[in-house]
Amino acid sequence: MRERLTLAFTGLALVILTVVVLARSLAVENIVRANGQDHLAVQADQAARVFDARFEAGDSITREDVAVFTGDEMQVTVSRPGRAEVSSEGTGYPVGDLGEPLTAEQTAGLTTVKMVESDESVRLTVAEQMSSLLALMLGLVVASALVGLVLAGRLARPVLELAESAQMLGRGRFDIPEPRSRIPEVKALGAALQTSAQQLRRTIHRDREYIQHTSHVLRTPLTGLRLELEEALLADDLDDDVRRSLTRCLGSVSRMQETVAELVEFERTRGLVDGAEVRVVDLGLQVATHWRAELPTSRPVRTFVDAGEELGVTPGPVEQLLDQVLADVSRHGAGEVTLHFEAAESHLRIRVRSGPAEDGEPAGERHERQTGQTLTELMGGRWSGDPLGDGVEILLPRR
Repeated sequence: MRERLTLAFTGLALVILTVVVLARSLAVENIVRANGQDHLAVQADQAARVFDARFEAGDSITREDVAVFTGDEMQVTVSRPGRAEVSSEGTGYPVGDLGEPLTAEQTAGLTTVKMVESDESVRLTVAEQMSSLLALMLGLVVASALVGLVLAGRLARPVLELAESAQMLGRGRFDIPEPRSRIPEVKALGAALQTSAQQLRRTIHRDREYIQHTSHVLRTPLTGLRLELEEALLADDLDDDVRRSLTRCLGSVSRMQETVAELVEFERTRGLVDGAEVRVVDLGLQVATHWRAELPTSRPVRTFVDAGEELGVTPGPVEQLLDQVLADVSRHGAGEVTLHFEAAESHLRIRVRSGPAEDGEPAGERHERQTGQTLTELMGGRWSGDPLGDGVEILLPRR
């Protein structure tokens, strides 16, 4: 997008400058031609006055006399009634194509001088003027390209931020940042993404509560029914038909309990966002790359996947939680940082450890730690320890 916007800015500037240059070239040609015409008329008037004075004095005019007023690309003709016409041509005067020649005819007394000059001088002067104009045009095109590149970057940045926010939402992250832009349409899109993220978060939270409620509502009466059936089977005075019926009922209840347990477990372990799951080993690599980019080079980051490296996990919530841990480690920690990932069918365990900074704040006063602990609890997990000491252990549902 940035490249296309830059090309659009540059193309628009090129079109405008081309129109300006064409209009300017026509104006320059007209000005040069008008100046040349005026200069030629002045020369013809001076020559007519000189030759008329000589004619009045009785002198004759030769070709050499006329050549004094003849330029390299000019033809000068002197005429007077009763006298022979005298002409002189410059060495560079073209015999054939004159283009659009400059012509001036002036009369002094009875003497008329006609001067014709090739338009070669006009073309040369216009070319000199146009070369500087084209150089200016080239400089303006380059400047417009640079300005277009800067403006395109500023226009494309909020769109790229929106794309990144959409990817975050697709990975299961709900902390969508507001785009840094004053464009109303971009702000509207950002607000829509934030609203969608909050709605999705509430829906997922409601689903989790529904699963817990369903598990409690179904399992409690089934467990009670099973206990009553088992207690009934302990009676000694049951006949064989009743005992067989109670045994079949007990087996049905057991199968129903297993079905409920399977459904609840499937819902708990199902991916948060379909198609967004990544392997735990890939998640560890992504987190390590992100942390190395945020922390100074003097603080190495080491990651380990202790178990379940091929199991899938939704990366968004884990990334959102670890960003809080990263902020805590970055502001208040020092030394090497280690992360351990351990995945099982039902949970993901993360252990983070970093040394505290000498001038760091007490652990209980750090806002990031409190935010991370609260976020862990909202995800249905457990937070124990502190990253700037013996380490923090975060236990999350693998979903």
